[in-house]
Amino acid sequence: MSDTSWLQERAAEAEHRLARISAIHAELADVTSTGRSADNLVVATVSGHGKLTSVEINGQAIRKGDADALGRSVVTAVNAAFEAVQASNRERMSEVVDFSTYDKVLADLRTHGEDGSPPVIGY
Repeated sequence: MSDTSWLQERAAEAEHRLARISAIHAELADVTSTGRSADNLVVATVSGHGKLTSVEINGQAIRKGDADALGRSVVTAVNAAFEAVQASNRERMSEVVDFSTYDKVLADLRTHGEDGSPPVIGY
């Protein structure tokens, strides 16, 4: 195989991946994920593009009169919704993106400093 034909094949593969990534990005406009507080009194919804679209608070949560608890419930629900949409988006993108090296680098960066040693980045 000549260098030119190899390069043309790689370019075609890259174009195909970019087209699929664009299509997935468009599909995400119609995706939503929800998260709930532990007591189910707060529900948050996030779009596939990562925008918080709604927070529903059950009247019972307000009647309790505990603003701090309500605040924690909202944070829990919103975080759960963002985690759900990230997992969903990752699953959709995994057909065109190999996350294995990314995951290794992230794991190393997360543990950096725990034992004082620098992360090992050489995959």
